[in-house]
Formats: sequence, C-alpha cells, structure tokens
Amino acid sequence: MAVSIKAQRTFPQFISRVNAAMIHTGGLAMVRGNWREKMGMSRTGTSYGPLTDIPDWSYVDGRPSPVTVKRQTKRKLRLNFLNKRVKTLLKEVDLAKFESKTKRRV
Repeated sequence: MAVSIKAQRTFPQFISRVNAAMIHTGGLAMVRGNWREKMGMSRTGTSYGPLTDIPDWSYVDGRPSPVTVKRQTKRKLRLNFLNKRVKTLLKEVDLAKFESKTKRRV
C-alpha cells in the first residue's frame, strides 16, 4: 500500500509553512465568551459585575459615595433606561393578555 506524499510530511515541516495570516484568536475569544456566559458571568469581564457596579468605597454612616467615573454614570443611566423599558413592555404584555381574555368571554 503506497503512502501519499502529503501523509509523509512531518509536523515541523508543516509548521515552517504556517504564516501569520493562518493564525487567529477570534474563535478562541468566542469560546471564552460563551464559557463565561454559561457560568453566569459577563461576556467580557468588564461589562457588569461587582468589580464594575459596586463603588470602591462608601461612608461609614451608610451614605452612598459620589460617582467618580463617567462610565459609572453612563452605566447607571443605561440600566435605568432599560429597567423602565422592560417595565413598560411587561405592562403591555399584561394588558394584551387581559384584553385577549375579555374578548374570549364575549
């Protein structure tokens, strides 16, 4: 049984012909992100979580500390907007359910 020339190549010969265009980490980054999501963590590690959401310090008497980073204020505003949006959408769903029940009775 004859062995083809391609099968006779050794591993180091193959590596010597690999160029930079063949090496990428996009797939690995995607896998890492999926793993983080499956474990209940944020996709990047800096999007949300205790290290980004909780302030670095607070007053002893319990007063909230002032926001020191613009990103914190942007994140709070975005979360407030999303919370309000979810609330209104849930109200619309509840209203649609109620209306469909009343139409069935009539």
